This record gives sequence, structure tokens and C-alpha cells, in this order.
Amino acid sequence: MTGTARASAAASQERGSDGTVSSRSEGEIDAETLIRSLSVVLDTPGAPTLEPTFRRAWRERAVEIREGETRLVELGRALELEPDRLVLEVAPDGLLARYDGSRVGCWPSAAALLADLSATAILPDVEPRWLSLSGEQRRVALRTLRLFVRRCPNCDGTLEGVRGPSSTDDRLEERRRVQCDRCGSVLFHESTSSTENVSGMEDTP
Repeated sequence: MTGTARASAAASQERGSDGTVSSRSEGEIDAETLIRSLSVVLDTPGAPTLEPTFRRAWRERAVEIREGETRLVELGRALELEPDRLVLEVAPDGLLARYDGSRVGCWPSAAALLADLSATAILPDVEPRWLSLSGEQRRVALRTLRLFVRRCPNCDGTLEGVRGPSSTDDRLEERRRVQCDRCGSVLFHESTSSTENVSGMEDTP
């Protein structure tokens, strides 16, 4: 498949404006059940938490991508597209990725993109089930994993859950929006809209 064809395929699978999955998708894939099935998530009493080695590796990879300013390189690798033909642009519905002008992905913020890029870079090596998951399952897993992030990938600020009683940053519980208190980046936002975009990384290996 050519790069243009892959870009078109990814664009055709978009579903909304904030990197979330619609209620129809949530009905097909239970996010918490999926996330608890991953070995990088520990099923501790009360709520799942991230395996410490994975958390550290994920954080380190995010810092590497941020400081090295290699987001387009990583995105190109994830989508199997040429990085120099990819463009990121800020739009009302989030951070868009375009390939030769065609939209291939949308995230709620640069921080959410960075979280997904860094997770995608290491999960195939540390999670035995990752390559066997469907594109939709990987998309839901990446989105849900953002709930476990402790510091904003974009600026290292503190993340706050707008809704829910959780006092730590690695609990699923009932938080419905996770946002940085320093730069305002939104990492996770639950939507009830049926017209949502998803990360263009849903088909990455």
C-alpha cells in the first residue's frame, strides 16, 4: 500500500474531534476490561496501576521525543508514512496530522499525541499482546492509558481530573477529563458525541 493510500485509509477511519472513542465503540470494546488484560497494567486492589518499569520507560521515551523534537519522525514510523510529508497543525477540534494535505489523525492536544507516540514506540517490545490487538483495541488502549499519566508529557505540569474522587494520577476510577494545570493540555476527555476523531495510530503495528 502506498503512503497516500495508507493516509487515506487512516483518514477514513476517523470518528471525532478529541481523540476519544464514541459510545458506539465503547459498547463494542470495554476499555477497563481491555486495559486490565495488559501485562503493563497491574490489577491492584481498588484500581489498576501501571507496572513501574513500563511507567518509567514510557516517561523516558516521551521526554526523548519532546526534547529531540522528533514527533513527526515517530508519527511517520507509527503510520508507515514519510515524515517530511506529514504536518501537524492546531485546529478548533484539536491537534491535526495531515499527510500531503489529507487528514490522518487528530488528538485533543500535543500532550496527548506525545503520550500516544511514546507508548506506541515501546509497547510492541514490552506488551506481549500488543501486536495481536486489533486497531480499534489499540486505539482504545492508548486513549485509556493516558488516564495513568502522572505528569503532563508536554510541560511536566500536574494533571488534574475534572470529575472523580481519585487522589492519585494512576487510577482509572471516574475521572472523565484529565487536564494539565500548567499548560492546559487535555490528555483525556470523555465524549458522548457520535462524531469524534480518533488518533491516526489505530492501525500501527
